[in-house]
Amino acid sequence: AFNDTINQITLGEVLSNTDSAMLSALQDTKLSDIGTAIDNLYMGTALGLYRLEITGKDMTPVSGDVYSYNDGSVKYAIKDGTKYYSAQQNGGEYSLVWYTDADCQTPANSLNQKIANNKLGNLNSKTIENIVKAMTVQEMMDCEVLSFDDNTQSKLNSLFGGDSWKTLAIGEFINQLIGKLPS
Repeated sequence: AFNDTINQITLGEVLSNTDSAMLSALQDTKLSDIGTAIDNLYMGTALGLYRLEITGKDMTPVSGDVYSYNDGSVKYAIKDGTKYYSAQQNGGEYSLVWYTDADCQTPANSLNQKIANNKLGNLNSKTIENIVKAMTVQEMMDCEVLSFDDNTQSKLNSLFGGDSWKTLAIGEFINQLIGKLPS
């Protein structure tokens, strides 16, 4: 009887007034389900980022948990539990769109977007390493991991014959840059 009672208690009943985005997201989770719930929580929630919930739209299945709807143009949503959240398509892949503000007006930078779309149970150092390795120079500039002044960008444009270097993954950029150096 005691175990049955404990298994019905939610995290919200045990913790009150938490400022943690992660704990707030888990407030309706029964204590007996907390491990699974944490594994299924998106890293974006743990980072304190926000998702835009899509309501009042006719959803059309696209693939798996991905849906489309028409809001003047075709847009995408990903179903998480019983709710739909704004999504984006990039190269045939769909991912949630994360925001830095609760009003969902300011999208998170590209690095945070990529990390945020991983569930905690799937996140490890190799996942983060792969995310960073796949980022383009432009994405790294956008989130201020890399910074080139105008003079350096102009020199790189001359060296590469335009700004195509910004679309290269960081490893490929370095390899091509070294390949352009005089022997």
